[in-house]
Amino acid sequence: MRLAWAIAVSLVTLGLIVGAFGLLHPAKALLGQFLLERAFASGGAEPWPGADMRPVSRLRIERLKVSLIVIDRASGKGIAWGPGIVAGTDLPGRSGLSIIAGHRDSHMAFLGEVRPGDIVKFTTIDGQDTEYRVTGAMVVDSSRWSPQTNSQTQGMLYMVTCWPLDGQETTLKRLVVVAGII
Repeated sequence: MRLAWAIAVSLVTLGLIVGAFGLLHPAKALLGQFLLERAFASGGAEPWPGADMRPVSRLRIERLKVSLIVIDRASGKGIAWGPGIVAGTDLPGRSGLSIIAGHRDSHMAFLGEVRPGDIVKFTTIDGQDTEYRVTGAMVVDSSRWSPQTNSQTQGMLYMVTCWPLDGQETTLKRLVVVAGII
């Protein structure tokens, strides 16, 4: 009887620990957006002491009621706090290709609901507004696909996350939602 009780208590404790870790990522995503929102409103200030990222823009899709603060880099650790600009691409509103990446189970989960014709709005720290119209989406193999910056991608926006959206395993597939500047 004592052994059964000890096993039951151990299993419940283990379940609570695993459950807590499962809530850690969504909680971090919400907290990150709260702190980034404050930093964005303060003109791009450091969101918390020692942060290695800065807010650069607000992404909005009114139809989906999406409003997210975008950070200046899409590093693995950084995108736990918010979607980020992929290194080597332009900020939204500039003439080149802009790529925003984020996690499928938090900030970029909305990509599954985006439709051609949706308007994606960006507001930079200095108040510049830019709008993009969604033209389509594709699923790519990230080990073979690399976005090329050329005259055809000028004024384009790619919003990227892992595929499938409801997957739990690590994957090389990416959902890429494509939009052009209006």
